[in-house]
Amino acid sequence: MALLLKFLHQGVMSKGYDSKQTSLADVFDSRQFNCVSSVALYYLAGTSLGLDLRPISIPGYGILEGHAALDMLEGGQRIEVEPTNPDG
Repeated sequence: MALLLKFLHQGVMSKGYDSKQTSLADVFDSRQFNCVSSVALYYLAGTSLGLDLRPISIPGYGILEGHAALDMLEGGQRIEVEPTNPDG
């Protein structure tokens, strides 16, 4: 998990967070991401490496924006993964 986050943040996600960057395709051009595009990228890369991942969608409320993250299932435990953060 940690190695994949480090790899993505040093490469394709190296330009940082942009709340409006929802397109997975545009991540490769701009190297910027938001929670949705980072979850999609981490999910695609992680599952191809054999990680058991579950996307999580947290709806917005009122003026608060929603959020997306992942849970990784390992050894009967759920581990929260925050792909917008290089430290997870």
